[in-house]
This record gives sequence, structure tokens and C-alpha cells, in this order.
Amino acid sequence: MAKVNSLLKIRLDKTLKGGEFLRGKRCNLNCPWCHGDYFYHKEGLRALDNKEIVECVKKVILASERPRVEIKISGQGEPCLVGKEELGDLIRRLKRLPKVENLKLVTNGTILAEMANDLYRSGLDGCNVSIHTLNPEKYKMITGRKILYKAMEGLTLAKKVGLKVKVNTIYSRFNEEEVGDYVDLALRKRITIKFFRLLPHGSCESFYLPIENLVEQLNQLLFKKNKRRQRFLLEYLLDNSGTKIQVKNSKINYCLNRYCPSRSACLETCRYSVRISQDGDLHPCGVRLDNIISLISPRTRLEDIKKALRSGGKF
Repeated sequence: MAKVNSLLKIRLDKTLKGGEFLRGKRCNLNCPWCHGDYFYHKEGLRALDNKEIVECVKKVILASERPRVEIKISGQGEPCLVGKEELGDLIRRLKRLPKVENLKLVTNGTILAEMANDLYRSGLDGCNVSIHTLNPEKYKMITGRKILYKAMEGLTLAKKVGLKVKVNTIYSRFNEEEVGDYVDLALRKRITIKFFRLLPHGSCESFYLPIENLVEQLNQLLFKKNKRRQRFLLEYLLDNSGTKIQVKNSKINYCLNRYCPSRSACLETCRYSVRISQDGDLHPCGVRLDNIISLISPRTRLEDIKKALRSGGKF
């Protein structure tokens, strides 16, 4: 019988200040494969303020009955656009919650340098910086802006002030020749590089490469390194300090909800993760729309939240 991990991962959408109206993706870059994680996002509603966000998080933690919680501040776009004061306030509020033991920021890093120290002092533990090529010209092709140097500055300063840094990279035709460069970056900065499979859709299908190609490249580059397989990850340990190359790759559905109507098509590997959108909705899993539940409705009971979590395989 499958066991439920003691850790609950909560992904918080945060790209607007409280009271602003939801209006779709808000980002300073324009990557072709950005799809909002396929979540349905309402528009025209008011974004929750930080106090309301924390109340939603408290309800989910209580309903989940998990002893340990990790929170990632992310969103349908770039969270740093709300500014260091707004982010710092949210971080301080979240860190005061019991059971929250790890708080991270998911960012493209291009405006991180100017706020990294303040966010660290507010209680942020780490950041995941999305950098999908190490070539400045290709970076401009992907994002629409020639500012790779700003992302690298953000990464460097985040590491310098004490944040635990990971680089998120979508494997594609843009960076298939840069795998060795990413290994060098990991060793030089003493950080983790995590590769993801490109989810092909629309115009970005032409950029797709099988993740197995990446694994073959890494096996040749790192054949003497310690390699270990986990359910959702292939991991190469580069040194004794914790420097790693990770590949997120799962072809097996480990969701505990055996009767989910979307099970046959789902390889999201979000077994321990849920998402809270900026309007206060809980998304218990990565592909369904029929189990979304409002955390701010006065009619929503604790048992309703548990039922939604159960439908997403969190029990």
C-alpha cells in the first residue's frame, strides 16, 4: 500500500498586490512554452492581500494533517514584479506559521539582485531561478529580451546573501548543446541544476526533444559520478558539498486517487503538491478543474477542503 509523504508542498500564486484585479499572466519575459501550468485562472476578480493568503494557507495545512510544509511563492508570471516590500511582508507572515519549514521563491531572476538581501532577511530560505539557456543571443530568442546577465546577477547575489539556489531549466533544442556548460555552472556556483521535460503545445512543439536524449548526454559526461534514481527524479551528485544535476522524469502515475477520471492521461507527479491561486482557490492537482474549491467562501468547511485534497491524491 502506498504511503503518504509527511511533507505537503504548497505553491502560492503571487504576481499582484492585494486588491489588484486578476488579468492573466504578468511577466517581464515572454517565453514561448509558458502555459500557466495549464491551470484555469480567473480574470477580473480581486487578488487576495497577504493576510488573506496566509489564512488560506492555514486552512490547507490544517486540512492536510501533514506535519511538515514547504511553500513556493510563484505564480502565473514573475512574483518579483510585486516588489520587495510586498514579497517581504508575505514571507514574514508565512514563516510565522507552524509546520512551515522551507520557503522558496520561483523566479526568472532578472530583478532578483536588487531584492535578494531583503528577501533573505525577511526569512526566505531559497530560490529557484529559471534559466533555459546560457547563451545571451538564445536567451533573447526565448524570452524576447537580451538580459541573461541580469538573471545571472540575480542568481549570484542570491547565493552570496545566503539563499539556497537552484536553477530550473527546460530541456529543448535551444540548450541541447549546452549540457556541459550547465554542469560547469553547477560546479562553479555550487548549486543544483534541475532539468524539466518540455510540455509541447502550439508553436513550441518544434523545440521539443525527448528527455531521454538529455539523460544519455549526462550519462556520457558524468559516468563516474554517483547517480541515484528516485520516483520522480534522476540525480547526479557532482561533489561532496551537495552540488547536483537533477532530471525530472516520470512515466509512472503514483497518485493515491486510483479512481481519478484523468488518471490515464496524468503524469504530473504532483503527489505531494497543491496550488493556491491569487483569488483564493485551491487546486488539489495539476490537470483537473472539477475539484477546485474556494478557500475564502464562508460555505467552505474543513471537511470540504479534505475532500478536495483527497480527490487530488493527497490522502
